[in-house]
Parts: sequence; structure tokens; C-alpha cells
Amino acid sequence: MQKMIIRICGAITIISIISIIRKRIIKCIYKISYAALHPFWPVYEQRGFLKRPLGHL
Repeated sequence: MQKMIIRICGAITIISIISIIRKRIIKCIYKISYAALHPFWPVYEQRGFLKRPLGHL
């Protein structure tokens, strides 16, 4: 019984670590793309392109 609990806890921690890493990677990519797209920023804002991704992070 204890082994099962330990396995479940281990799985949960691994999943949480992966999700944290994924969020950090997404934020890094987002920052890089933000810097790359900076000259075109007003165009994207006018089209309402960035409202969802910004709210999502």
C-alpha cells in the first residue's frame, strides 16, 4: 500500500516539475519572440492578436 502512495506522489511531482519547466520554456520563447516582433508590435495590437497569449501567461 505504501509503495503505491509513493509511486502516485512521485508521478505527481514529476508531472508538476515538467509543467513548471514547460511554462518557463514558453515564457523564454515568448520573450524572444516579443523582442523579435517588437518593430511590428502596434500592428499586432491593432488586430487584437496578442490579447489571448498575454492573458494566458
